[in-house]
Amino acid sequence: LAFKPRKVLNIPFLSRVHEILKSYLADGIYPAENIEAALKEVFGIDRSILDPSHATSIGTRVGLPVATIREPSSCIFTNYNGVGSREQDQAYHVIKPEEGYGKVPLWEIARSASAAPGFFPPKKINGVGTFQDAGPLENDPLISALSEVAAMFPLVEEPGFMVSLGTGAPRTKGDKPSMSVSGPLTLWKDGAFPRLWRMFWEKMRDRHVKQVFRTHPRYHRLDTEFDGELPRLDDTKSIHELQLKAQEDHSVSKVIDNVARCAIASLFYFELDAAPTARNGEFTGIGSILCGVRLCDPAFKVLLGKLSKCSATFYLNNCPIPGAFDDGSFIGKDGNFRKRLELSLSGRFTISLKQGDSEPCNISGSPYLMEKLVIAQGLNAHFGRADHGKRKRSVNGDLSTRKRQRI
Repeated sequence: LAFKPRKVLNIPFLSRVHEILKSYLADGIYPAENIEAALKEVFGIDRSILDPSHATSIGTRVGLPVATIREPSSCIFTNYNGVGSREQDQAYHVIKPEEGYGKVPLWEIARSASAAPGFFPPKKINGVGTFQDAGPLENDPLISALSEVAAMFPLVEEPGFMVSLGTGAPRTKGDKPSMSVSGPLTLWKDGAFPRLWRMFWEKMRDRHVKQVFRTHPRYHRLDTEFDGELPRLDDTKSIHELQLKAQEDHSVSKVIDNVARCAIASLFYFELDAAPTARNGEFTGIGSILCGVRLCDPAFKVLLGKLSKCSATFYLNNCPIPGAFDDGSFIGKDGNFRKRLELSLSGRFTISLKQGDSEPCNISGSPYLMEKLVIAQGLNAHFGRADHGKRKRSVNGDLSTRKRQRI
């Protein structure tokens, strides 16, 4: 439906000229009505990105990147009201409800994000602006995503893991770039327009972003390589072939296994049971490794069974933590997962989960900084906590009387 072409004159040669002229004047090969009808069918007419959804119920933050059409820059629509503190000179702009988008239907945002130049015209959202697909400007929005994580979670040292999904790329040959051209230059292959088109697609691959993060242990790239030409964006007939190619591509199997292990490790997190005491740069306290999957969830027993079967082990600063997933030391009084830890260490520490013979993966939020943990849990709230719970000891066990009087 979205890629249904416009009607043109059924006259040899003139029909092609008519098609090109009509597409140019309409600012796209395909009419906007086609893709808008498909998006309305999927998302509904009135549904907003801020409406309650499965994503919001599990705490997932969603950001949809778009690009402005004049002085192109990246913008992001979010399902979390754009909360967070950001730098004024950041390379993108988060569109917030007070700027008019709170009541914008989700299909209009999706329409803006899919307005690929040359295929569909840009989308004007009344009261907000006119937008297009951000792919040509930022094909891999990884840096923007990391910036958003820092804005929303300033107390988190770094994300547990990052997954970048590609749509296919030419197979890397590893050769040096060709600086000479065999044969005579031709206007059809080497003129200004073909050269601009090749540079446009090369920019879209964001190869420099991939090179920078390729060696990062928490970065995982899933992309299928092609020996020949890449399928066109509107080549719907090749979808089944692409599915088979992705399923049979063994080069991504190892990456998928790594992502799965990271995802399992990220289900666990650490909390202090009380504010630790600090003396001579050393912190002493008690905390617990907890799990986001609760006893009432059918996945709880499956998860613990899987980890017990592969003899999974937690590590504190690369030292194994005693205990096994099938013994009582990993279960709290309420039946949920809880592994108590006694800590005596300097400010920064790492907790990881080793599954079988694989490399350990950090649990959610690791590495931790003791001072940030205290702040994140509100253990430094000297006048009581926001939840009206009883105030626990300060991280500064030797806080002077004079300082207390100033508070």
